[in-house]
Amino acid sequence: MPGYEPSLLQLLRLTLSSKIRPIINRDNLVVAVIVDQPRDDPSYGEACMRAFRAMCDAEGKLKAGVHTRGRHCAANVGILMGQGQQEPTPTRLGTGTLAKLIRHLVGHDGFVRMATYASAAFQVWAPRLHDHFHTASEELHQHRPDLPRNFQRSVFPMCCFNMGRRVRCWKHRDVMNVPYGWCAITALGKFDHTRSAFLVLWELGIYVEFPHGCTVYVPSASITHSNSMIVGDEEERGSFTQYFPGAILRWLDNHCQTDRALKASNPLMFADLARWKKERWERGLAMFSTWDEVRSNLSSI
Repeated sequence: MPGYEPSLLQLLRLTLSSKIRPIINRDNLVVAVIVDQPRDDPSYGEACMRAFRAMCDAEGKLKAGVHTRGRHCAANVGILMGQGQQEPTPTRLGTGTLAKLIRHLVGHDGFVRMATYASAAFQVWAPRLHDHFHTASEELHQHRPDLPRNFQRSVFPMCCFNMGRRVRCWKHRDVMNVPYGWCAITALGKFDHTRSAFLVLWELGIYVEFPHGCTVYVPSASITHSNSMIVGDEEERGSFTQYFPGAILRWLDNHCQTDRALKASNPLMFADLARWKKERWERGLAMFSTWDEVRSNLSSI
């Protein structure tokens, strides 16, 4: 199966599960959710496990390093912008071992299925935010058709392979992501999710079970998150993440320029956009679904 793209009604049925954990704030907004594996695809979990094994094999050929998310090998690939870049740019993989391994993972059937399903289920729980990402992604590729897509049926331009057999992400926020945007994190491996590898959301003061093959959607730039350790000696865990860099959206808002370039070329437009951008956070929250909206969609099935 090259990918998984069910209809909206199918997805609403598929996401009704005991493993679904919608997280709702005091304003009735769904701010995060854990989604189960697709119910009508019995081979999905095994495909995720094969992808995890492929990631472990790749990690064995690379050097692990300490970074802000943990003490494991993490490989980011896709379209990136920030840290002085003037326009969106493909991640530099080169032509060596890393490039070959990452290209193999991106093309792996398991990761294609995960990426496609994660993007589709995103549309169920936050349709306005999903459409925002989709519109931005299409606009980006209209301006820059040369930029590669990781996955043809995903709205996320970047992904990260958190490689290793005992991956534990430290307490962190992904500050390069869109502040109001959800990222999609899929847990992978063989572990007892009722005893270990919990997802911890620090500002919310909660932790939740996060089983193999399930995907959590969370505004990872705004909510500090981490994983607890896996317990058993024979347990294994990694993860796969998709996200949208905030700098790409700012570049698109600036008519495909950086803030500095726009201010130099058109100070009046820059001033107008600066005023408009002050309300970006409110517009971002307005893209979240309320629990009433989600329940209304579910009751219409």
